Amino acid sequence: MAGKAGKTIAKNSNSIKNTRRIEQLLDKHKKLKSELAKRRKQEDEFRARSLIYSNLVEKGNDGIVIIQNGLVQFVNNSVAKLTGFKKKEAVGQPFINFVVKEYRKFAIDRHKRRLKGQKISSRYEIELIKKNGKTLPVEISSSLIEHDGKTASMAIIRDITERKQAENTIKEEKRKMETIYKTTREGLVLYDEEGRVIFMNPALRNLFGVKGNITGVKRETIVRDRSKFFKYHMERYDNSIETQRRVYSGKMVSNVLMKIHSKPPRYLEGSYVPIKDSKRRVVGMSASFRDVTLLKTQAEKIEKQLIEVEKQKNRMQAIFENVEEGSFIFDTKLRIIQANNACEIFSGEVEKDMVGRKYYEVFGCHDKLDHYYPNFNPVSKVLAAKESIPYDEHLHKSKKGKDRWVGVSYTPILNQKGEIDQIVGIIRDITSLKELDQAKSGFVSLASHELRTPLTVINGYLSLLLNGDLGSLDNEKTRSNFMTVLNKVQSETKRIMKLVGELLNVSRIEEGRLKLNLRKIDPNLVIKEVNEELRPYGAMKGVRMLIRSSGEHSSRSSLVLADKDRLKEILVNLLENAIKFTASGDKITTTCFSRGGKMIIEVEDTGSGIAENMQPRIFEKFQQATGSYLKENKGTGLGLFIVKSLVNLHNGDISVNSKVGKGTTFTFYLPKVAS
Repeated sequence: MAGKAGKTIAKNSNSIKNTRRIEQLLDKHKKLKSELAKRRKQEDEFRARSLIYSNLVEKGNDGIVIIQNGLVQFVNNSVAKLTGFKKKEAVGQPFINFVVKEYRKFAIDRHKRRLKGQKISSRYEIELIKKNGKTLPVEISSSLIEHDGKTASMAIIRDITERKQAENTIKEEKRKMETIYKTTREGLVLYDEEGRVIFMNPALRNLFGVKGNITGVKRETIVRDRSKFFKYHMERYDNSIETQRRVYSGKMVSNVLMKIHSKPPRYLEGSYVPIKDSKRRVVGMSASFRDVTLLKTQAEKIEKQLIEVEKQKNRMQAIFENVEEGSFIFDTKLRIIQANNACEIFSGEVEKDMVGRKYYEVFGCHDKLDHYYPNFNPVSKVLAAKESIPYDEHLHKSKKGKDRWVGVSYTPILNQKGEIDQIVGIIRDITSLKELDQAKSGFVSLASHELRTPLTVINGYLSLLLNGDLGSLDNEKTRSNFMTVLNKVQSETKRIMKLVGELLNVSRIEEGRLKLNLRKIDPNLVIKEVNEELRPYGAMKGVRMLIRSSGEHSSRSSLVLADKDRLKEILVNLLENAIKFTASGDKITTTCFSRGGKMIIEVEDTGSGIAENMQPRIFEKFQQATGSYLKENKGTGLGLFIVKSLVNLHNGDISVNSKVGKGTTFTFYLPKVAS
């Protein structure tokens, strides 16, 4: 019995142990099952995050490049879109091959310094080469990462083309303003809020005979003792302090006459304008002075000019009262060259889409019988008789298909031969006037279309600016109006100033009054300086500007006796012409080398070239190569005449070699001098 009981106890004990083992196995199974579920959840989360990361990388606006050992390991879709290279074309290639040569050393040096652990900015700017050969300015933010277990560089690439264009535009505008400041004959001075002088130009010093530096001196102090600050005694025909008080109260004071007792005496006319901040608070004053001696001494001419000024004033007032009218310019083939904001409203199209198209297509011109071009041509009289159409009425069809009545005027702009060069059109929506049939509609329409010449347009826009009717520069909605008006005024003013300057040079050359300030200079340095100044202009057209020196020379053996400013003028004229007639992607090469006793300079382009029959006359006055009459290439026809004259004054000579469609090379030489 005892034996059987023992066997039973042992059997029960084994059963308990087996039960415990089963329970332990079940617990382990539950834990494994829980762990497996947790891992699956983590894998799902990882896949979701990977998908988000992939979308961010591939669909983001910024380009992403991973570079390892100098080779491209990865690029996203944005990089391919920016550069034009497919992913498979880029991956495996040296990244430096995609960098413009001028920036390669810079990029390599930065990468080496970063690998050494040096602290440098992670953000920098370079230019990349696109697949079509054009350059792409970019901003790069780089950082070191681990890729496949090794150190790599990740670069985030952002296109900064628009920003660079804006910066270049600002630089160019600043250069133009500095040129105006230095060359204008009008005296200019600025005063701060307390009436202290903060700026004056050279012309003002000459007009008043300013003795020394009066910057920071209050105007009241100068008025009390003018002899202390000015060389010449001055008589004013106004109360100087009262004039200042009126301007600082917010009013403009113009036509202030004063007499300068120089030898011979001069009469000056001054205008004072308040300077206001964004809150219309007066924070200073600007004053301009022009020499009106001739007008003062010739009373009859003054009277005639006063009458003309009154007419212009009335015209500007008409423009001021009717700012809603549209203005556009088109050529003799009726293709639109330029249009203002009001024209965009009339047509429902932006200016860039209008340019180059026939004006009657853009505005849908037709008469009340629904006759369209050619059965109805609003400017046929202008083209046939070269006469203005001061006022007419017809219908325009908007982009939405709606008809409206417009009052129009068309004025031809004639060239020097008396032929029509361009036509100015002025349009104003008179639909409401037609519908209301108001008796004064004719007068208002005629008064609003008195524009006759580009100068009247300039004066009209200047009137709007001076009276502040375009709004504030701080207002985003009106800033574009300012820029449009200023660009148009500046464009016409620049052309007038350039022509006046070139005519003045021609006059001095022909009368033998142009004097050279001769010094021993190295022309290679001048070439480099001019190329650097014009390189942004060339870059805007996509033209590469290169400098190549050949032959043996040194700073001593390559000296010439020349006027540096005039030599720059020669090179600027030649290089600007080359840029005008060279297509994007082509190049301009300036070469300087020594041969015998001469320093020879060549400016070679791969542009449109000059017709063979034009080459013998290219250096004559008012001669222009084919293509010069395009709007973007319009010139005065005096540049090459001045260039040849200046080269000859330096005892040198110039020649041209050109083939149509191949390019042009201008070659001139200057005699060398001993060091």
